[in-house]
Amino acid sequence: MGATSIRKRGAHENAPEGPKGAHHRSFALLPITLYYFSPVMSLGGTALGIVTGSLLVFAGQFICSLFVGRLFCGWACPVGGLQEAVALIRGRPVNRRRIRWIKWLIWAPWITALAFFALHAGGFTRVEVFYQTWHGISVADLPGLIAYVAVVALFLILSLTVGKRAGCHTVCWMAPFMVMGRKIRNVFAWPSLRLAAETERCTRCGTCSAQCPMSIEVRELVEKRDLETSDCTLCGTRVDVCPKKVIRYTFSAERASRKRSNRPSGAAFSSSFLCSAFRRRHARRSNRSCRGSTVSAGRTSSSRC
Repeated sequence: MGATSIRKRGAHENAPEGPKGAHHRSFALLPITLYYFSPVMSLGGTALGIVTGSLLVFAGQFICSLFVGRLFCGWACPVGGLQEAVALIRGRPVNRRRIRWIKWLIWAPWITALAFFALHAGGFTRVEVFYQTWHGISVADLPGLIAYVAVVALFLILSLTVGKRAGCHTVCWMAPFMVMGRKIRNVFAWPSLRLAAETERCTRCGTCSAQCPMSIEVRELVEKRDLETSDCTLCGTRVDVCPKKVIRYTFSAERASRKRSNRPSGAAFSSSFLCSAFRRRHARRSNRSCRGSTVSAGRTSSSRC
């Protein structure tokens, strides 16, 4: 299910393709969908005991990430389209390991506040999917317009000053939900959407690393035979740009299988354990027999191994 499978040819060849096309459409809809991704709306609704549309979206992102990782980030995030467009102008890679912790400093206090408001309100009493919207549309008044401009400006400035998808690494309040879901998936090792590589075919050209929107060192991961990283959004860029088609999508528990393959199976482990126990017991009996005393010519001599 690579990104190339959804590309259109012929008359639509110049249209936005793959995840970029999906991102652009999602960004175009942001004036409608803004409040459904809003942490502020979720706080306001929770304080009143209301399950808002944004809370439902966040819960859905977490549940989906248990099976498809951060696919939402790679294909449907509204500000992802904005950042992809800016990358055409300012495509500098970011040092993701130095900045990705910042979003957790935003996410943790927000989640703590949500829990506090929920307890203070005595729990949730009703569901309002279109909370604070006008017939489902978010930007329908001046406060909505101000919020829209603020969000766009924030991600735009970060992309221009820091680098590619900088907002995803630093200020995105939704990413932690999917990062945690992905880690839970890896712990329990159930089949899910992921990337796999045929390392033997890699020519180490570095195209995958250079083109990755999330500034991931893809070539290093390919050489390690493990493409798992919490920053990967499964956008399919590395699948498409590789000239040797080294990387592919797979729905499996490959990473867990590789880990298990390095461990002995149950039967092998039992056999190894029994053999080790037998050797230890035989060694103890040999030591006792070697240290036995022998009497010869009226005197006692001790022989030691």
